[in-house]
Amino acid sequence: MKEIEIIFVDDASIDNSFFYVENLMEKDKRIIYLKNKKNRGQFYSRNKGILHSRGEYVIIIDPDDLLLNNILKKAYNIADYFNLDILQYYVVRGSYFNNKIWKRNKYKSGILYSKEVKKIFYFSVTRTLWDKLIKREIFIKGINYMGKSFLREKYIVHSDDTIFWGIINSANTYGFLEQIGYFYNITIIKPKKMK
Repeated sequence: MKEIEIIFVDDASIDNSFFYVENLMEKDKRIIYLKNKKNRGQFYSRNKGILHSRGEYVIIIDPDDLLLNNILKKAYNIADYFNLDILQYYVVRGSYFNNKIWKRNKYKSGILYSKEVKKIFYFSVTRTLWDKLIKREIFIKGINYMGKSFLREKYIVHSDDTIFWGIINSANTYGFLEQIGYFYNITIIKPKKMK
């Protein structure tokens, strides 16, 4: 997909992140780099990226995860065709360091409308943001629904739940796609033995 933006939000990192992104920016003009002056946390940083975006749909990708099976194009084509506010796809969870896959989310393809969308927050869907293609205007309405005070927060427990509540209350259509589209990397660090 050529007509996309790739927005990196650097949460005041102290490593060489900017130089890696700068190198990518020289090769790809679709890349936008935003940096927080001080560490603000995931919730603030994600919302900052959304508020700076200009596309019709947005997708959140954590830095250690992967998109699979050409999901951007597939999800966009379906969401655009059915004029969906949100389209959710399957997630594979595991670790690419030791080639293990533990869990896959399963849903049946279909579309929910109006009042049924509001109920979905409580029943059988993930409240994460990275397994969904979301209309930008709906995401921004979700941010506004939660109130400006949330934008200033550094750390919010269950930040995906918090913003997803606002998004789901702003959406009128919610679709499911039976397609694996996201690899959620779980790194397991074994504790050192006590001496």
